[in-house]
Amino acid sequence: VEVTNNNGTGTKAAGFRYFPPPTIFSIAPNAGTPLGGTPVTILGTGFEANSPGANTVTFDNVAATSITTVDDQTITCVTPPGSDLATVKVSNGNGSATQVDVYTYYPPPTLTSVTPTTGSEAGGEAMTLTGTGFLDNFAGPATVLVDGNPATSVVVVSDTQITCVTPSVSVGLVAVSIENANGTATLADAFDAKLNALLVALGSKLARVNTTTGATTDIGEMSITPTAMAFHPNGTLYAVTSSSLYTVNLSSGAATKVADLSGGATITDMTFHGSTPALYGVYGLTGQTYEINITTAVVTTKGNFPSSFGRYKGGLESDGSNVYLMTNRSYPDPYVYRLTDISSSSSYSIVTVLSGVHAVKGLAYFNGVMYGVDNAQSSYGTLTLYRFNSSMTSATSIGGFSSTVIAGTP
Repeated sequence: VEVTNNNGTGTKAAGFRYFPPPTIFSIAPNAGTPLGGTPVTILGTGFEANSPGANTVTFDNVAATSITTVDDQTITCVTPPGSDLATVKVSNGNGSATQVDVYTYYPPPTLTSVTPTTGSEAGGEAMTLTGTGFLDNFAGPATVLVDGNPATSVVVVSDTQITCVTPSVSVGLVAVSIENANGTATLADAFDAKLNALLVALGSKLARVNTTTGATTDIGEMSITPTAMAFHPNGTLYAVTSSSLYTVNLSSGAATKVADLSGGATITDMTFHGSTPALYGVYGLTGQTYEINITTAVVTTKGNFPSSFGRYKGGLESDGSNVYLMTNRSYPDPYVYRLTDISSSSSYSIVTVLSGVHAVKGLAYFNGVMYGVDNAQSSYGTLTLYRFNSSMTSATSIGGFSSTVIAGTP
């Protein structure tokens, strides 16, 4: 130490000692999740000796947490979130030490596609996710979320593929996400969830039906009062009134007019059928059948089932292979007809005569099961929902009901 003024200079050799700054030798582990939270140990010098005070640790200028000075050569801490290669810095009252690109943050997962891209809102269907970062770099168990709901049976097949089973979700386009120890990847609007339900028109309201109890839950107001509804195999719901053809929004219930029906036809039940699906309808009181153009609403008259079929001849429904017609030919027990040509009044066969069911006025095929609505024999004004067996030879009552206008999603 040297002091100088007008009278000269005074010197004290080795009169002051500067403490050495800290150093960093290594960090272990030297890699971890980009989410942070990884406990690490830093080895070096100058962490405790020579009164350095508190130590701070940063990873790319972001502060670590839970910093503990174990001794002069050891610090433990927990990493903050980060990405790629990180520079680690230890600072205290005696200076700082820096190691450039000494710590690696693992890359987060990515999600590039899901298969299939459409399915049932009820869930229970297989899904495959494709991307990266599903397995490598200690990714750990994966969680798959569809519309925010956890999928089941999640299997990490490889670093680029995951399989799972979809949960129940909202109707419409929903997001799919994958979460693991290295982060989250999300595809917005990745899965188009289609309605999976037996539907009923309760006056002007669209509702879904509990097929176990017959209870209904409102979906929304259609602002029309349909006389019949049917699903196109592509998932579009069509409805008719006494004058017009409509499509119906499955999320809100809102009906949009396609066009006015031509020819003054009255439709009491209808169904799509054929390899190129066509919309067919029947007027139950006469047995007259029609084909309805779903673009123009032009109505073409087809066969007229004879009076021998009974006073009331409807509902009408396709199961994809056959078309069935219910009539009250043998009051009070209706006949079940299988139509080999829906446009002909003579191409049919009798499946069975149902005991205990009156005149079925609405049919709907849903999830491999045929459902029907009829007037109970004991009280003509009371409606009952029925479930048919696979051969259409018997029916089981589900419970009281409120409408004959039903349709099942394809």
